[in-house]
Amino acid sequence: MKKTFDLRVPGKQPDRLLDAAKNDIRKYIKRCRSRDLPAGKHFWTFDCLLGADEATAQAVHPQQLTEVINTLVAGGATALFASIEPQATARVYKNVAEPWSPDAPTSSASDVEIDADRDAGVGPEAADDSAQH
Repeated sequence: MKKTFDLRVPGKQPDRLLDAAKNDIRKYIKRCRSRDLPAGKHFWTFDCLLGADEATAQAVHPQQLTEVINTLVAGGATALFASIEPQATARVYKNVAEPWSPDAPTSSASDVEIDADRDAGVGPEAADDSAQH
């Protein structure tokens, strides 16, 4: 979506025009997120440009859109340019060599240390075991 919102229209309140622009942007993002994802993709990301006009538009994170819009309007902008391009994105796994499996054991290094200490007779677990015998 590439659109310029005029914030000063004779006969209309600027606050209502600003609210309408924010609503259009939120509605567009919501509509894009409800689209079907291509195979192998997990979620939608958005490349957002926002500024007073197309020449001064800067990259903005989607969560900061309303904050930046409010800043522009507070700075005296009479128009608002928004460019939002959706992109289907695949999730990036940290360890690609060993994908997660529900059957894989999940013991950590600290669990192994505690077991070794208990077997050697060190630590509070060993004291509890010796008191019972």
